[in-house]
Formats: sequence, C-alpha cells, structure tokens
Amino acid sequence: ATPTDPLDVLEDFGDRWNPMVVREVRRMLKSRSFGVSYILLTLACLAAAYLFTLNSSFTSETADRGDVFCQVFLGLLTIPVMIVVPLSLFSSASQEHTEYTLEMLSVTTLRTEQLIWGFSWCGVAHAGVYFCSLGPYICFGYLLGGVGLLQIIAGILCVASMGIAAGIWGLMLGACSKGPISRNIFGGLSVLGGLGLTGLTMSLNGLFFSPFGENAWEGI
Repeated sequence: ATPTDPLDVLEDFGDRWNPMVVREVRRMLKSRSFGVSYILLTLACLAAAYLFTLNSSFTSETADRGDVFCQVFLGLLTIPVMIVVPLSLFSSASQEHTEYTLEMLSVTTLRTEQLIWGFSWCGVAHAGVYFCSLGPYICFGYLLGGVGLLQIIAGILCVASMGIAAGIWGLMLGACSKGPISRNIFGGLSVLGGLGLTGLTMSLNGLFFSPFGENAWEGI
C-alpha cells in the first residue's frame, strides 16, 4: 500500500534517494551540540538586538547604521557555520571508524558517492538552520539604511562559501582519523581551520560593509 501521510511520503523519499542523508540528519538533530549551539546562538541574537534597541544612535530616524547591524549578525552567523558545523561533520565521519560502522556500510548497496553526499547534505541542512535563524536579523539591517542589498547578498555568500570550505576541511579530517590520538590531533586542526576561516570571513565582510566597499557596490 502506498503511504498517504505526507510525513511517510517524505521519509520514504529520503530513504529511496539517499538513506545516509536521513541517518545523518537524524543524528545531527538528536546531538547535544546542535541543541546547545542553537540555544546559545538564539540568546546571543536576542541580546544583540536588545542592546541595539537601547542604543539611541540605532533607533534615531536620521542614523543609517544598518551596516554595523548586518556585520554584527553576520559575525554571529559565522561562528556556528565555521566551527560547530565542521566539528559535527568531523565527529560523524570519525565515528564511522571508532564505532566500526564503516565496514558495515561497505557491504550494503550504498555507493561511495552516496556516503559522501550524505555527510555533505547533512552539513548543508545543519548550516541552513543557522542561516534561517539569523536571516530575519540580517534583513532587518537593510531597513535601518546605510547598507545596500548587494552588500548583504555578498556578505551572506561569503559566509556560505567559507562555510563550505570549513565543512569540507572538517569532513576530510574526520575521515582520516582512525584512532583516539589522530582524532584529537585532527579535531584540533579542524577547530584551528574554522577559526582561521572565521577571521578571514569577518575581515572580508568588514571590507564589504566599509565605505570603500559601499562605493564599489554603488558602481555596479
């Protein structure tokens, strides 16, 4: 019998398309790191928005401070995308070795590309939750003035592209860690790579939202 419940249809579609995606997304949603990071990010966004509303320079109708507003929330978005998501991918990939599940997956009908795309799409879904959470705050900066739509798009694309690089870095290191010693070493390298990309992303966004960047975008 064909399932009539929309949830059953979606679940069957995921199993037919790539069961690894379903497994990894479920594991991600049940992980403690996801819940803690999401709550901390939400509290940080609420605190930042509350502090902005208390600042008279941001509530003044004549002040165009949307650039600072967007930079702050893009910076908050950068931290989980560059650090939490790559660490989650690193942990998932390394657990395949420590829990000896990689050998079990090798005897199934799953292809190698399905395994890789399963981890990758899980990282996209994980980062997408953070993008959706901070999207309204970033878009509100456009209403404050002083920032262009192209600047906001460039900032979001910068975070997304650097997040992809950080996710690939964490996934690659997780696949290479086969023991407790290598896992600790590669885990530290994953964090260092995420911190480096975080600093680079914030620097690029600072350039995008600077007066030089604003003049450059106006010329397009």
